[in-house]
Amino acid sequence: LPIFPSNVKSIGNKAFYECYGLKSITMEEGVTSIGENAFEVNDMDSIVVPNSVKTIGAGAFKRIHYIIVGNGIEKLGESFAIDCDSIKFHCSIGGGRKKISVKRLIFAEGCKTIGVRAFKQCPIVSIDIGNTVDSIGREAFSECDISTLNMRQASSLKSIGEDAFYKCSVVNELYIPKSVNIIGNRAFFQRVIVLHVTFEDSENP
Repeated sequence: LPIFPSNVKSIGNKAFYECYGLKSITMEEGVTSIGENAFEVNDMDSIVVPNSVKTIGAGAFKRIHYIIVGNGIEKLGESFAIDCDSIKFHCSIGGGRKKISVKRLIFAEGCKTIGVRAFKQCPIVSIDIGNTVDSIGREAFSECDISTLNMRQASSLKSIGEDAFYKCSVVNELYIPKSVNIIGNRAFFQRVIVLHVTFEDSENP
């Protein structure tokens, strides 16, 4: 079980690439960057990224099932997570396509914004929007094959940008919190299959 002491600031490219048999790893606060393909293809089931980490390189967490990302992230590399079951973000997500593949995205305490085109065309099955997210950017989840969109805890959400869920396959109930005051053009346009739409506090849902 590798444990990085607080004096380790950087984990380089391919540092633990193809380290089969590596089951878990502990990163202390102090690590600020994780390089490209750093933990790609090993036997780890999960990883927790501390709040001190600011950058995660491309392909860093390929095939790690469960990932928790701290609140210090400033830059996420392209395809930083591939073939994952779940990623929980405690940080805001900047604009630009991330090109990840994951079954479930959780935007938890600490995540305030989801940037423009952040997850456009990413294969994502389920999304949970938490109570600190206040905006979802333009085309943030455009052309994703989402089957579940949970916004029941999104009590701070104010705006859903243009084309945010354009050409998504959202099914079942679509719940719009009462905090939302802007729903952009084509936000849920085309191919979105919704059985029921509920606007919180609305008399006629």
